[in-house]
Amino acid sequence: MKNSKLGLHFQRIPSWAEALVSTMPVDFIKIVDPPTSNPFPGKKIIGRIYHEEGRDNDLIRMGAAGADIYFNECIAFYSSHKYVDVWEGPNEPPVRTPVQRQMLSEFTLRWISLMHNYGYFTAALSLSVGWPDIGTAQDFAEVAQKADFLSLHEYSAPRMQDGEDYYCLRYRNTVKELAEVGVAPPKIFITETGIDGGVIPGGGRKGWKTYANGREDYFDQLLWYNEKLKHDPYVVAATPFTSGPYPDWVDFNFDEDLVKMLATYLETVINLPENPVVEPPLIPIEDIRKACWDRQNVPYNPAAALQIFAAEECLMAPLGPEFDIDGYRVQAYSDGIVYCKIGHWGDVRLLDWHKSEG
Repeated sequence: MKNSKLGLHFQRIPSWAEALVSTMPVDFIKIVDPPTSNPFPGKKIIGRIYHEEGRDNDLIRMGAAGADIYFNECIAFYSSHKYVDVWEGPNEPPVRTPVQRQMLSEFTLRWISLMHNYGYFTAALSLSVGWPDIGTAQDFAEVAQKADFLSLHEYSAPRMQDGEDYYCLRYRNTVKELAEVGVAPPKIFITETGIDGGVIPGGGRKGWKTYANGREDYFDQLLWYNEKLKHDPYVVAATPFTSGPYPDWVDFNFDEDLVKMLATYLETVINLPENPVVEPPLIPIEDIRKACWDRQNVPYNPAAALQIFAAEECLMAPLGPEFDIDGYRVQAYSDGIVYCKIGHWGDVRLLDWHKSEG
């Protein structure tokens, strides 16, 4: 496996693609409406079924019931494309309001459950550039825990570096917000990326051909993005949008020359060791621990006498905050109850949940 996160994205399969891609050490390829036979044997395929988005959005507004309808409409296609390794759900669903996010979560959780029942892997959400918005990632906490991968789209314009961390690399904020509610970093696919004028006024459906100074300039911006991604082990791959574009997207065409540039680049990249060293977490472990306490609605105060005692005695998780009764400070933990006379913080004691005190 190459030390690179860049893959490929196809809307249609051009005549040059199969022979060229077969020689490339590229790991992941996303295909919209993948053909019945695998055009890229030996590669890992992310598949998405093209639907009219208004129809999908109507089903998403139905929540779990809509997921049942969506799955039943897709299952024949899934079954006839066994070579696809991971399936994406509906593309760029609406998420601006709390209700939209709630219904998308209900829809997605049901879709994941149905997919897993049939042995399919899922790349969930497929959110458009700029989403999840700051302060909303926690609304997808359960989805992040249940999905095999999250699917996000990241673009910027006029250059990919513009608005760094807000457009491209926004996923880092999503991971941070999920950690704050006790969710470990999910595996992430960036299933669309590149330059998209849609992030600036009047720039919709204009890609690298409008904004970059030629292919070399655009490819250099993708290499900048790739170097950033390599710092985050939970990002599995990023697929620049798009090769074999539909007519509406020709300004984005990741054409044969760009694919050849990627092939040349990958030949220069070293192979990762079979058991790569795991990088440290994105945020300090203590922050994750505090987030889990907060999730339990228990104030985290490792300097408190009862919490110190509980840690030393390995009493596992707290069951609630401290409380006072008849001049004593008390707190319950999974493996025992700790208490002491208020003000006597050096004399904390342990009470079993069931044993009678003689």
